[in-house]
Amino acid sequence: MIFINSVTEETYEGADGSAHKYILVRIPYRSLVHYRSVSSQVIEHLEAKFRWPVIVVVNRTIDSTRKVTHPSQKRPRSRTLKAVHAAILNDVVVPSSIVGRRARVSQTTGFTEQVFLDPLDKMLVEEKVEAMASAYAKLTTHKVSITFAKPTSFQKKKLEKLNQKAN
Repeated sequence: MIFINSVTEETYEGADGSAHKYILVRIPYRSLVHYRSVSSQVIEHLEAKFRWPVIVVVNRTIDSTRKVTHPSQKRPRSRTLKAVHAAILNDVVVPSSIVGRRARVSQTTGFTEQVFLDPLDKMLVEEKVEAMASAYAKLTTHKVSITFAKPTSFQKKKLEKLNQKAN
């Protein structure tokens, strides 16, 4: 059974300067296992119904380093800030998967992370990339640039087969 904590309609500014919308769905962590088994069908159904990108994120807890606990208790790695932000990024790009990351620091734009998605999923996710970047920035206040990685020789052959089937 999958539970839903909240659903919000978010607006962001696209690359062309116009306003776009996406739907942000938050689910509790206990529903994650059940959600993963049906995630693609749920997202496809909601996107067909609302005609906007739908992004599903799991609520996770960040434990502070200054949290008062017993000395024998350690803070789990899954509750650190970096681990939670990495998990949120994995949730945001859900129909696809992350194959690479690159961090870039410049004096003008500050810290920007480049995320490379699987090129085989380009057809599924291409129109949602800006919404994904906006959702991650809203949830974590980090700038992220989402692009597709170069396909490997094996992936090129797979893409050619998919294109032949489509034609």
